[in-house]
Amino acid sequence: MPGHSNSSAPQPPLQPPLPGVPNDRLCRELLGASDAAADTGDLATAAAHARTAAMLAASAGLTTHLRAAQLRQGRLALLAGDREAAADWFRQAGSSDADRPPPRPSDDTAQADPGPRLWGRLRNTWRAPEPQRSPDPATGPAADLAPHLAPHLAPHLAPQLAIALLGSLSVSVHGVPAEGWNGHRTRSLLAFLATHRDPWPHREALMDAFWPDSAPEAARNSLGVALHQLRQTLRTATGDPVVVFRCGTYRLCPGLGLWLDCDEFELRLHTARDAEDRGDKTVAVTDYEQALALYRGEFLAESPYEEWSALYRERLRLAHLDALARLSELHFTTGRYVPCAELCRRLVELDPCRESAHRRLMRCLSRIGQPHLAILQFRSCAKALRAELGIPPQRETAALYDRLRADLPV
Repeated sequence: MPGHSNSSAPQPPLQPPLPGVPNDRLCRELLGASDAAADTGDLATAAAHARTAAMLAASAGLTTHLRAAQLRQGRLALLAGDREAAADWFRQAGSSDADRPPPRPSDDTAQADPGPRLWGRLRNTWRAPEPQRSPDPATGPAADLAPHLAPHLAPHLAPQLAIALLGSLSVSVHGVPAEGWNGHRTRSLLAFLATHRDPWPHREALMDAFWPDSAPEAARNSLGVALHQLRQTLRTATGDPVVVFRCGTYRLCPGLGLWLDCDEFELRLHTARDAEDRGDKTVAVTDYEQALALYRGEFLAESPYEEWSALYRERLRLAHLDALARLSELHFTTGRYVPCAELCRRLVELDPCRESAHRRLMRCLSRIGQPHLAILQFRSCAKALRAELGIPPQRETAALYDRLRADLPV
């Protein structure tokens, strides 16, 4: 089962799937949340928000937001006492002088750079006298932040491997994409390793997953060829080893901090549901939107016939449908009928027999002054149910249709 992982930013375009929720807005919200968490001393949460912002910004080509996310990670590194990592993040952000505050943001990039309060605290840390060893985060200008958080931040400062498996595969190491993928088997093998980390798989497990009908010797040879091809592809992104063999298992190199979109997707859904349980609809909406932005398509879409991935793909698919339904309900209960209608349209396109989504869409269309479209939606629902399941609409759906025809409020 995939675990929660570390950060980086894959390169291929990540299109915002939610109407009215562009990636630049999501980046601004994430960067603001990162600042707020850092100000309260929650560096782990601050790093998590910054890494997701960096992923979205790099994927969507938002250079201003990408630079802001890199600056944040540099400043968080300073708070953790790792000046070398901080300098590396500042260099990646294109800053020639790490002691120089970022430029004043323009109106269209408001909140892209952190506020002066956080910058001032971190600048003081940078200017502290050079010690013989990395400074202790429990002393000096950062002493007001919880010192025990530094070990939790350390994984976010490691060289980063970013793997996106929702939709088309993309892999990068420190922002450098791996290119020249040779066949679906190498993609699937990397996906298997990324999602089977506890415990890491033995050679026999890989042979059984990918070549169950082959003789042991043939399966072992096929695995060797696939691993060689995978390593050759990953060398286009880094000269360091990514897939290693240790303690009888194949694994991703422990020196690389892993960011996996599937993990981030499930984490966002978890935080969204927690926010719903607390009654915090604003946070829930934001987290659902971020989760849906990560879901660019089905798990390992380029290798749809691998048996090992079928259950995991279906679990993520159902989680995606549930997120669409929950977010649409949140919009409906707050009177945001236009975005609710768009989400419902997506939901019934993916799941044509989901009557609850048809009904919500019918109500939205009626409330925004399009009752004729609501009536057409009922007919579309009835047609889908008849074609797919051979059944008529439920009584609740039929009653809603009758009210619409009678021009009654719904």
